[in-house]
This record gives sequence, C-alpha cells and structure tokens, in this order.
Amino acid sequence: MPETTQPTAQQLESAFEAFNQISVQLASSYGDLQQQVASLTEELSQARMETLNQLAEKERVAERLEKLLQALPGGVLVLDDRGRILEVNPGAYQLLGNDIIDHSWEEIAASRFVSGSRELQLHDGRWVSLSVSTLEGGQGKILLLTDVSEAHRLQDLLNQHQRLTALGEMAAGLAHQIRTPLASVLLYLSQLENPSLDRARHQQFVAKTRERMRHMEHMINNMLAYVRGQSEDQASFRLKDVIDAMEQLLEIDLQATGGQMYVSNQAPDVLVRGNADALLGALSNLGINAIQSCKQQPSLVLDVSKGRQGETIVSLKDNGTGIDEA
Repeated sequence: MPETTQPTAQQLESAFEAFNQISVQLASSYGDLQQQVASLTEELSQARMETLNQLAEKERVAERLEKLLQALPGGVLVLDDRGRILEVNPGAYQLLGNDIIDHSWEEIAASRFVSGSRELQLHDGRWVSLSVSTLEGGQGKILLLTDVSEAHRLQDLLNQHQRLTALGEMAAGLAHQIRTPLASVLLYLSQLENPSLDRARHQQFVAKTRERMRHMEHMINNMLAYVRGQSEDQASFRLKDVIDAMEQLLEIDLQATGGQMYVSNQAPDVLVRGNADALLGALSNLGINAIQSCKQQPSLVLDVSKGRQGETIVSLKDNGTGIDEA
C-alpha cells in the first residue's frame, strides 16, 4: 500500500487561516446582502405606499369629477372614436332624453334638434350651445351642451328694446316721409272735387291717389316689421320704376318751389333685388332734403350709371347750400 503523507502543522495552520478568511468574507457578504435586502424592502414599501396614495388620490379626483359632472347644469357626453355615445351626465338626459347611450351622436342630433336652424334648437323650443373637445390621441370626444334659452330670450328683449329706441328716433323721419305722399293725396282729392273735371282726368287722379296711399301703407308696414324684428320683403324690381315713382312724389314740392329735376338714366334696364318701397322712401327723402336746402329755385340732377365693377350708382345733385353735419 502507498504511504499516506500526513499534513504538517504549518499546512494545517495555513488551511485554517484560509478558512477563517473565507468565513469572514462570507459573513461580511451576508451582512451586506442583508443590508441591501433591508434597503430594497424599505424602498419597495415606500414605492407601494406612494402607489397606494396615488391611487387613492386618483380615486378622490375621479369622485370629485363624477360629482362635478352630476352637478353641472349642462349636458356632458363622452363619445368614442366612432362617434358613439359612451357616457352622459344627468344634464344630457334632461336635454336629449333617456334613450341616447350607445347611439351615434349624429343620429341623436338629427332627431333631437330642429333641422334647418342656424342655431341648435330643440323641438321643445329650447336653445342649446355646443362645445366640442377632442380626447388625447383622437380616442374620442367630449361634448358640452348648455341651455342658453334664457340668454336667447334676453337677447331678443334687448334687440326689441333697441328697435323701439330706434323707432322713436325714426318717428320724425316717418312723418317726414309721409308728408310728401300725403300732400299729393290732398292735392289729388281737391282736384277730384272740381265739377268740370273730365272722366279721363278723374280716373288719373284716382289712380295717383290710390298709388300714394299704397306707398304710405308700405312705409308703415315696413316700420312695423322693423319693430317686430321681421325681415323686409325682398323682391326683384326695375330701378327705373322706382326713379319714375320718385319723380311723381317730388312733383308737388317742385311745383310749389318752382323747381325742376333732371333725370339722366344710363342704366334703364337694371334689376335690383330688395325692398322697392324702402328704396323709394330713401330717395324721396333725399330729394325733399335737397329741395329744402335750396334758397333759390331748386335744380336737381338725378344720375343713374354703371360703375367699373358692374355696380349701379345713383347720385343726386342740387344747387342748395348743403346741410350741416350736426
């Protein structure tokens, strides 16, 4: 049998010393590992606590937002990227009715709002304003509907008040406009009382009287329509017909002052769309002001021409002193 070499005391001592060193290193490494585990455990605990706090805060924010949506006086609708209604608040139900969830917004809008209206109006008469916000990433939209019926009513009242105020300022102008056709009517009626008047002249004065009365009726109706906020009647008419009627209206004033009016109509076939009586009243007032501003025999020149861009230009010149701006 081979001989077994026994370790010497020095070898044993070296081995024992190496073992002790390894043991110390292992103990140190284990201690470091324990510290790292403790540190990571603390960090994990803090991170978990922060996450829980954030979740709790988000829940509180979501709860506050939910209460806010419930309390909003307007209607809030959440749409998906296809335009279908996912969520609404009670205000939306009050405006649009109950059966709106999972329907497309276009379908609901077409059935709930009056078609052809320039503003959003429900079939029950309420007026609504609409605000649209797109969600981040284009994943849908949020619609805000607000009932503005009261604001609309107040605006109508304000507009009516402004029209009434303007009516007061226009009262003198209306009297001024009526004075000329009324004077013509009185003159024609006085002629009708002439027993020697032949039948043809009699019919002519009757027709002129009827025309002046019709003109005064239209002026009054236009002013009443303005007060009510109604639009004036719009129609196509020949500008020449208005010019001819203006000459007839100014006939009495020109005869009374010994004046004359010369008409140069270079666009006799021009058609105008608007209110013929309103235009006649404006031109007649212009002519009366021109006559009254002349200290000598009035000489009026009415010119109708075409502009460079195809527009029609109507100008009236007189030999008066003019009217102060004030």
